[in-house]
Amino acid sequence: MIATVRGEITQIEDSAAIIETGGVGLRVFVPKPLRERMKTGEVIFLFTHLVVREDDWKLYGFETQADRELFTTLLGVDGVGPRTALAVLSTLNLDTVQRAVFSEEPDLLSRVPGVGKKTAQKWCFTCMTGLKPVSGLDKIGRPCQIAILRFWPL
Repeated sequence: MIATVRGEITQIEDSAAIIETGGVGLRVFVPKPLRERMKTGEVIFLFTHLVVREDDWKLYGFETQADRELFTTLLGVDGVGPRTALAVLSTLNLDTVQRAVFSEEPDLLSRVPGVGKKTAQKWCFTCMTGLKPVSGLDKIGRPCQIAILRFWPL
């Protein structure tokens, strides 16, 4: 619905930034590394994802389309909501997540607060189809899938 936002940063909060565009201030939740680089008064361009709930609308913003795609891929994992998906992007970068998924290293994903080893292994299996492998790692993806199937037989 709202694919991108360009505007001036008017306020930086604990987990979000207020971006003024067209006379309207939008609260946009952003990953911690991006938020730490933001400065009030700067103009910023973000790729966004709008999450609509029955009683709440929240806008999430990302520096790149790839980060936004990772966010939406994570939302497709059973039990992962926007808060957890944003925590992943606040803790790990896209390359680290791809490496974790395609090279059978769920321990990397378990660095995210609130994510245990079993959950990280489940994410590896689920994200395998939604993520694009980083160069050289596409051949490693299949062993990760097999290992997880042994752990969680269908």
